[in-house]
Amino acid sequence: MGQSFHISQNIAGALAYSDKDFIETFDGVFSDDNGRPLPATEAKELLKQELAEGHKLIRSVGCDNFDPFEHGCLGHNHPEGGS
Repeated sequence: MGQSFHISQNIAGALAYSDKDFIETFDGVFSDDNGRPLPATEAKELLKQELAEGHKLIRSVGCDNFDPFEHGCLGHNHPEGGS
């Protein structure tokens, strides 16, 4: 059996970017619950809210086995040879 892991974003690390770099890096990268890409200003507010809730990491789309406080993706098992 194989195992894969999703990537995650460190919230404090993203918020440490300068305003200019944050816009260039994260504009349209995050999305809301309906899949609408967020402008950088909304994304920054979302990340601040997540951090205020004690979360250190934000998940990638499709990860349903996630610890936002310490570890990120906890892994996904796949049959041998699968991905």
